[in-house]
Amino acid sequence: MAKGLHLLPAGIAFLVPVSFLITYGIAVWEQHVKPILPYVSSTGTMAPESYVFSLLVNITAYLLGICVYLRYLYVKKYARFRNPRGTWLNKFSAWIGILACFGLDMVANCQVSSFPLPHYIGAFLIFIGGTIYFYMQTAVSYKMIEVIEMPHLHVLRTWLSILSCLLIIVVVACGIAAKMMFPGSKSEERQWLPKDKGYIPHILSAASEWFLVLAHGALLLTFLPSFSCITIKAPVVVIEGITETYSEPIHIISAGIPYQ
Repeated sequence: MAKGLHLLPAGIAFLVPVSFLITYGIAVWEQHVKPILPYVSSTGTMAPESYVFSLLVNITAYLLGICVYLRYLYVKKYARFRNPRGTWLNKFSAWIGILACFGLDMVANCQVSSFPLPHYIGAFLIFIGGTIYFYMQTAVSYKMIEVIEMPHLHVLRTWLSILSCLLIIVVVACGIAAKMMFPGSKSEERQWLPKDKGYIPHILSAASEWFLVLAHGALLLTFLPSFSCITIKAPVVVIEGITETYSEPIHIISAGIPYQ
């Protein structure tokens, strides 16, 4: 039996920024990026920080997948849906959440300098898919107020989801504008200087990306009260063809000598 599952979303919300700060520190130390607001993925592009980035982000993606599944089971058990669409919404949001976790894996293992297309697809899944997931969980939380969820949580999730959507718009719009204005090559984008064209849109895009990570972490923390009352019991093992539960000790014969 496992209790204290509220530590799971709290641990993830702590692990994500710490992971990126560690890789940021290594990347700046190795002079692979400029210290003023690089993109999150730029801090894990080159070795040795790319190894740390992949390891920590992969662990985070796995833990997030567990968190999404537990949230699905929690809503399935306690939400009071008036029609089948609510049940469908819960299932669909769980799949979106798992896709977002898969996107985080792609970001971790496909560096933007080596595999840009899979990296950007993964970023799309984690940021867009993650925001959609939290929007759906916000809608679901309205059905949980009568049962166990705190009344103010759905309001907080609503505002954080709106903030995430606005930050995504800034990240994409300013990022595209900055890349169109930048005179250098793609490999030089990690060394963006204030004198370069497009520096201001670049800073706005990168800053919005960091705030987006924090907003998703804050949204994850809103699961903490509900996870505090979840208990996981050991799984029941069912062997096909065996229907009885054996509670008596089994006698084994070894070398002609019976023993328990």
